[in-house]
Amino acid sequence: MNVRLVLLWVFISIVVLGCATTALNTIEIGDSQNCQHRILIATQHSEFKDVVIEKMMKTLENDSCYLKRIDLTNLSDEDPETYQVIAISSPYQMMRVKGELKSFIKTTKDKRKIVALITTGKEGRVVKLEEIDAISSASNLVKTETVATAMIAKVRRVLNSQ
Repeated sequence: MNVRLVLLWVFISIVVLGCATTALNTIEIGDSQNCQHRILIATQHSEFKDVVIEKMMKTLENDSCYLKRIDLTNLSDEDPETYQVIAISSPYQMMRVKGELKSFIKTTKDKRKIVALITTGKEGRVVKLEEIDAISSASNLVKTETVATAMIAKVRRVLNSQ
């Protein structure tokens, strides 16, 4: 019996530590006061998401935007009304999206300003989120350019519709 409990504890510890992510530092680019477009990007660290978000930020910076990248866990600290676009990159784990994302979507009045990238562990899995424009993709590094281009197009579509 004791061996089973120890093995169970080891297994749970591995799962918890394996799912833990490193919190991202906030990055702000541009002048928040004198910019026509304010964009919030909320994400979590992973090799795939880091590359996609970096490509998005470099491209959108050229559009003379104010960009703020935050860790997804800090999303509830932001006022969605102060941004023209909110781009969110969130994992799909255990058949659901992160609670931070669900709560933020629920409390945002204008859901048209939210675009999301939902990363999945399985190629071909499609995750649909009600009321927001989202794409889903397996975290395949070969697809970073395609996914970043798609997300940039979604952000620009929202900006151009205002």
